[in-house]
Amino acid sequence: MLLSKIVSTLVLLTSSLAHEADEVPVDTGLSLPKLVELTNTKQLSNWESRGSTSLDGGRLLLTPESSSGRYEGSIWNKNYRLSKKSFSIDLTFRATGSDGKTGNGFVFWILNDSQGNVDKLVRTDTTMYGGPSKFDGLAIVVDSNGPLGSTLRGYANDNSKEFDVTNPEFFKQEFGKCIIGYQDSQVPATLRISYDDIFSQFKVSIDNKICFETNQFKVSESDLDFIIGASAASGKYDKQEAFEIFKLNVYDTIIPTEQEYDHVELAAQPIIITKNVDGVVTSRTTGVPKASQEQPDNTVPDNVNQESINRILNKLTAFDAQISKKLSDTMDKQNTENSNLHRQIEQLTSQNDILEKYLKEVDRKLHSLVMGEENKKQEKETFRLATLQKDELNKDSTEKLFKTIKTFIYLLLVLICVLGTFIYRLRSDIKHAKLL
Repeated sequence: MLLSKIVSTLVLLTSSLAHEADEVPVDTGLSLPKLVELTNTKQLSNWESRGSTSLDGGRLLLTPESSSGRYEGSIWNKNYRLSKKSFSIDLTFRATGSDGKTGNGFVFWILNDSQGNVDKLVRTDTTMYGGPSKFDGLAIVVDSNGPLGSTLRGYANDNSKEFDVTNPEFFKQEFGKCIIGYQDSQVPATLRISYDDIFSQFKVSIDNKICFETNQFKVSESDLDFIIGASAASGKYDKQEAFEIFKLNVYDTIIPTEQEYDHVELAAQPIIITKNVDGVVTSRTTGVPKASQEQPDNTVPDNVNQESINRILNKLTAFDAQISKKLSDTMDKQNTENSNLHRQIEQLTSQNDILEKYLKEVDRKLHSLVMGEENKKQEKETFRLATLQKDELNKDSTEKLFKTIKTFIYLLLVLICVLGTFIYRLRSDIKHAKLL
């Protein structure tokens, strides 16, 4: 019953933390940057891209969308190592272009590089969907080439096995699997891989629903040197699939979700018998690990001792204190923001009043200026009309004077003619009188 109480408490706690998942800091060295802000793969400073990998529209295309021929593409983190005892990895991907058995596939890799040979390995061997067929670590495979069609499967290796994706035995060597619908989809899928060091629990989920899990993997201090990467291959049967990566975030802690702790299962899973890896895992057909089915609820598993329980309780206490502190900080921050907002509103109101007064004054001055201009215009028009009228009067006076002068001249000429005639006759009379 103690374990049941602890699990119930964990469920309640994770429910309260669900909205804070986005606040968990991302390991920027191991995670992909925001792809929408990049223009080419050369800007992936911590990553090396190989093969047909390209960047287009905020997504990494490991294989091209439409083209003939065989393509292999991959990306590998070259500067940082996965070295935390507990971690979570979120990978958002999509496959478009073909459906059914295609011979194509996608793999997410967690490879042990304690010997320093992974770089050479992934350069020389790309036979397992763009990655190595013989490796030390884990491979999470997505393909549609097995008897169950589209599946998500997990493979563990310690360099002792060489996998052949063309061999039917390949689809019997996984330690866990589930059926998923990923082909030719417009909606990306989110793959989450997590490892909890407290319970040695390795879990793989798809879209917040558990695919498979095991508590038999134990990571030692000497093994904390993992390289992560992703690869894909397309075009084997002339059926092209574009395998795209939209986001890859790595966290240095477990990011639980309500669905994972409630053991939400994927719908319509067939009965799948998986092989044990050193007594490792069981089938994931009911949404609950087989270990949980074989033991009563009131039994504490062998790998959960009192020290682990105390660590969980201490973790719960720390979580509770963290939540209280975050809540208090959030309230203080909210109060501060409210005070700042109220002060800003008062300042804006005061500025608005000043602006309104200023606008009224500007409007008054503008009205006065317009009226002044209108008055000046009217005065100019009045002056123009007066000047025009005066010119007309002056013109009439001039014409009258000219007519008067003209008449006077005519009269003067007539008078001169009369006087001339009179003088002429007078002279003639005088001459005639002298002759007599």
